[in-house]
Amino acid sequence: MQHAIKLSNAKSSEVFAAESKEKQEEWLNSFINAGAQYREVFNVEDTAKIQSFYELKDFDMAGNEVSMAQYKGKVVLAVNVSSKCGLTPTNYPELQQLYAKYKSEGLEVLAFPCNQFAGQEPGSHEEIMEFVKQYNVTFPFFEKHDVNGATARPVFTYLKTKLPGSFGDFVKWNFTKFLVDRNGQPYKRFAPKDRPLSFEEDIKTLLAQKA
Repeated sequence: MQHAIKLSNAKSSEVFAAESKEKQEEWLNSFINAGAQYREVFNVEDTAKIQSFYELKDFDMAGNEVSMAQYKGKVVLAVNVSSKCGLTPTNYPELQQLYAKYKSEGLEVLAFPCNQFAGQEPGSHEEIMEFVKQYNVTFPFFEKHDVNGATARPVFTYLKTKLPGSFGDFVKWNFTKFLVDRNGQPYKRFAPKDRPLSFEEDIKTLLAQKA
């Protein structure tokens, strides 16, 4: 059974098989939106051993491994992004505005494309980078990958377990945002509908702190 959802209580459990990964994610989102709490069970033991954001790695759009240690001493804003979301036109300009304003003071905005939410990031890496040109973004992008489930990228498994949201560990939608302080410690999580400029003061607070 490659794609399934398991529901359980103290006495029993049921497993619902899905015909595809996309259908599995559609069902899961329905449960979450109905008020279910999500607890990540994949890779959490490995995540528990991680002491800071700097121990993590990911891959850039060219497939090169990138250590988060290169952002040591910086304030990091990590965001799962998509091209076809209704939140895209407001988030990309505001993320770029923050990056341009505070990069010299130590802010790094990291974009992590993901296609788990209604298939709103379907394009190739080349297509994604071509699309974002209209927003004149200059912050770095990483390869497209999952943020929930067994194949979630370690960066997001770590961040979402350290900073659970209203639905538990689950990343609810595109443009969920995580702030990390200058010591590599997760500081605060912001919901998809929280516009980047709305938490500018939090960024300034972290930038004012020493590593």
